[in-house]
Amino acid sequence: MLSGDLTDRPCLIDFASLLTRGLSFLECVNVVEDESMDRKDIEIMKEKGINWLISNKIKAFYSITQLSDYCAGARMAMELSGLGKMKPNLLLVGFKENWQISSSKTRSYYQVLQSGFELNLSVAILRISGGMDLSNCFSANIIDPNYKAFPSTNNILHSVPQLLSFIHNDQDFQSREQTHTLKNSQGLENQIADFILKITQFKKGNSLKGFIDVYWLFDDGGLTLLLPYILTTCKEFAQCKLRVFILGNNNEKLDDEKKNMAILLTKFRIDFHDIITLTEITKNPAGKKIRHEFNEMVVPLVKINFESEEDAQMTQLDLDSNSEKTEFYLQIAEIIQENSKLSSLIVMSLPIPKMDNSFPSGIYMAWIDIMTRNLPPFLLVHGNQESVLTFYS
Repeated sequence: MLSGDLTDRPCLIDFASLLTRGLSFLECVNVVEDESMDRKDIEIMKEKGINWLISNKIKAFYSITQLSDYCAGARMAMELSGLGKMKPNLLLVGFKENWQISSSKTRSYYQVLQSGFELNLSVAILRISGGMDLSNCFSANIIDPNYKAFPSTNNILHSVPQLLSFIHNDQDFQSREQTHTLKNSQGLENQIADFILKITQFKKGNSLKGFIDVYWLFDDGGLTLLLPYILTTCKEFAQCKLRVFILGNNNEKLDDEKKNMAILLTKFRIDFHDIITLTEITKNPAGKKIRHEFNEMVVPLVKINFESEEDAQMTQLDLDSNSEKTEFYLQIAEIIQENSKLSSLIVMSLPIPKMDNSFPSGIYMAWIDIMTRNLPPFLLVHGNQESVLTFYS
């Protein structure tokens, strides 16, 4: 798993811990891009990270890679993590919420995903609505000045006055985290409470209800089904029901496809609530609303709007040549919005990034963004084509 400072992204670490359940190998890697940082400061950062894991009772290793090139540092970590056969086989990263701001950093993030596939790792991206970066709060020493443990929701709510003072005085935090203008402090306190509940939702002991929706778009060896199944064996997700959405390729054989999927799930003893066949993918074009939303996202990033080509994330030709795939993902986005808005977790097959370095990373990020925005916690995952369901049967 790749992250920043552990205390900045507790939600990502909590989720990874649910997947490993304290039994599998978990390594949290912090890629520090500042090569001028003193080694002593690196050791202090490492000690704080280890203490944070211990305090939160998370069984994991913590390591730091110091390299100015984020992609190179991440790849180095992937190549060197583990010992012998005890090596990670899944790369988990958070979604880059600010991908539209910097084309170079977006490209670097995209290359990290490419590296994961090149090294034959499974790759997963976790997105939490509104993002999961708490670096502003922690850097101001408001939530936890000692960086030891992420406190309970109740403890944070006792500190609402300090949080209010911080937010009112920090315009960057205000613009990033507030979704609308609040007219009174009580409303702001409620928003902070909602924010804290959101980022602590995967902490051990929390019990979630509802559905885990799995959109199995591509066969990746079964990991897209295995991970939500593992989650349902944890008490945190034990009360959630599994719904599986599959693509219907042949309208005349929809019942057979649904029956075959049911047989597969039963064979591997995966309990499910329902199997839903998606039949409208190739029939109806995406609606005007979702298309307008996508265009608003990508048009400002097209080459003609920049003085320097390096600042642009794509060209109009890029958009036109990938219009068929864009149409597919827009239709998927509509289906997810219609079916899974109230689910506890959404799991979907991750589109494989093209290994061609000339492919515009902005288009790939736009596809991911449009399918996952304004939704419950969303896990995109793609296995390395090795059968994993057989191992767990």
